[in-house]
Amino acid sequence: MFIWNCRRTALWIACLWASLALSFAQSGAQISSPAAGSTLSDVNVTFTWNAAPGADYYWLDVGNIVSQGDIFAGQVAGTSRTLTGLPCDGRTLYVQLWTHIAGTGWADVRRYTYTAFSGCTFAVLTSPQPGTLPGNSVLFAWSPVAGADAYWLDVGNTVAQGDIFAGQTAAASKALTSLPCDGRPLYVQLWTHKAGDWLAPQRYTFTAAMSCAVAQIANPAPGTILTSTSPTFTWFRLPNTDAYWLDVGTTQGQGDIWGQSTADNFLPVNGIPCNGRTVYVQLFAHSNAGIWQPPQQFTYAAPSSCAQLTSPAPGSTLNGNTVTFAWSADTGADQYWLDVGKSPGVGDIYAQPTPATAVVVNNVPCDGSLVYVQLWSRRNGLWQTPNRYTFNAGYACN
Repeated sequence: MFIWNCRRTALWIACLWASLALSFAQSGAQISSPAAGSTLSDVNVTFTWNAAPGADYYWLDVGNIVSQGDIFAGQVAGTSRTLTGLPCDGRTLYVQLWTHIAGTGWADVRRYTYTAFSGCTFAVLTSPQPGTLPGNSVLFAWSPVAGADAYWLDVGNTVAQGDIFAGQTAAASKALTSLPCDGRPLYVQLWTHKAGDWLAPQRYTFTAAMSCAVAQIANPAPGTILTSTSPTFTWFRLPNTDAYWLDVGTTQGQGDIWGQSTADNFLPVNGIPCNGRTVYVQLFAHSNAGIWQPPQQFTYAAPSSCAQLTSPAPGSTLNGNTVTFAWSADTGADQYWLDVGKSPGVGDIYAQPTPATAVVVNNVPCDGSLVYVQLWSRRNGLWQTPNRYTFNAGYACN
């Protein structure tokens, strides 16, 4: 374009030389060392380039991806820059050099590829694989280094920062939870401590998961009043999950009422108070990668009135084949129903309604087997969700 415009002026020779000089300047500096396409000889490398006419500064990017500076990105006033702690696992490194022409702007970028050095004894991240993280809980693992006594892992929102996580470990892995789930870039650096010194870190870039699946309780509906002191909590199954843990407590984050793991997506819980207080529930999911996800927390209101078995003590051993079962009165209830059986929810030993708050049950086994009891109450013509209990049969019959 400059040469075409020169044809329109009488000073075309001077204009042509000026156009050629500007064109050369705008072509930008070129890296002379290391040689383009070569294998780097160390983790500490000095990149050198020619001085471009009219340039007032340069910008150097080194990354794991084309046009990215996730390993290094910075402005340089001179014609060289020494970088330390480059990867040492033989990966492909992408380098780009920008030239800024005073009064004109950025010239064309120059791009290069190199093969990283592969002969060092730094810890190298082996998991997760480069790309998008699988969720907000990730197990970072690396190759152990002979003679190393510690490692340091940084995870951050910017290169070389540990604003999300920063910590030391003697192991060759670290499980992190509560990572972002919004697709942002995440920058990781791994240090190795050996012979009393921290070696230059290895740097990596990942993409945060776009969304994080979490275990959600389906029933009872969160925020509702529980209809029984022995409810069954159910939740939606998650992919790549092999276990769950449910805590039920009188304070948030505690399992002082109930705490148990299961491979199923449901769990019966006993011992909910019957005084209308707030009940706190938290549900953990355990991934196939061996990590417990951060819990999802829920609140409920305990039932304010219900029939609860008072004798024999729930979970105790029965003292004969004739047992008197007694319970507290349920305000507003006009009838109760007691089931006693050899399996959950079955009344094959005893099953009868009664307006009283105690019944005598005969023919209870005396073989040490489990005995299952459920107690119903009827209010306003409706049978409420039963409270369930388990006992051990005795070995001596009266």
